[in-house]
Amino acid sequence: MRSAIILVSLIAAGPALAQANPTPAAQTPEVAAALTALEKICLPLASGSDLKTVAPGAGLRQEDGDWVLPISGPERIDVIPPDSANPHICIATIHFRGNQADAMRSAIGAWAAHQSPPLTPDQVAAAEKGPQRLRTISSWQASTPKAADAVLFTKEKTLDGKPVDGALNEAQVMVSVTPTKPA
Repeated sequence: MRSAIILVSLIAAGPALAQANPTPAAQTPEVAAALTALEKICLPLASGSDLKTVAPGAGLRQEDGDWVLPISGPERIDVIPPDSANPHICIATIHFRGNQADAMRSAIGAWAAHQSPPLTPDQVAAAEKGPQRLRTISSWQASTPKAADAVLFTKEKTLDGKPVDGALNEAQVMVSVTPTKPA
């Protein structure tokens, strides 16, 4: 799945991202899981927390060597934690039923706006057509003297508008928390 990800250089707000999430009153399990992937899994991991410490509190479990956050039935989030090649990037791929990607994007945007400093939108629902998929990209960024971070949300469909994962739709949350180098 990494090969399908477009790595975009973005800047955002480091440890300041860890503030509480404003929770909408009627949040679906899929939207809640996307926010969990952002706030309780990818943000801490991209900030340097240990996977074995983050996993139990976030509901992550290992399945066939992969880290998975179950949602409901076949719905799930597959997590690619930071590694030596990308030590400050965490990717969560959300597999879900229905048309909830816009609600996920809105919830992430609300979360970003309530950080200190607020993450500002860089792109909002920017459409991109590839040879096999339609991708919609949204990103937010901010910066502090201590870190350069970003949040990227993408949703993908086939060129004819069908889910890319059979019956399930697919979206990704990517969090980058890169410490600023001292001058």
